[in-house]
Amino acid sequence: METAFREAVVRNKRTWRYVQAILQRWASEGREAPMPERKPERKVLSPKSAAAKAPKKAKKLGKRSDPFDY
Repeated sequence: METAFREAVVRNKRTWRYVQAILQRWASEGREAPMPERKPERKVLSPKSAAAKAPKKAKKLGKRSDPFDY
C-alpha cells in the first residue's frame, strides 16, 4: 500500500481515490503491469500562434494633457 501512495505522489495525484485505483489495477493486472502513459500537461505554442491568441492591445486614445481628465 505504501508503494501505491508513492506512485500517486510521483504523479502528483494525492487523493485516496487515486491510490485506491492503483491498488485495484494492481489486483486485476498485476503489480508489474506498465502504468498508462501520462497525458502532456500542456501543448507548447509556437511564438506565432501564441501571439495570435494573446489579448489585443487597447487602442491609443488621443493625447491628453491630464491623464485623469475625462
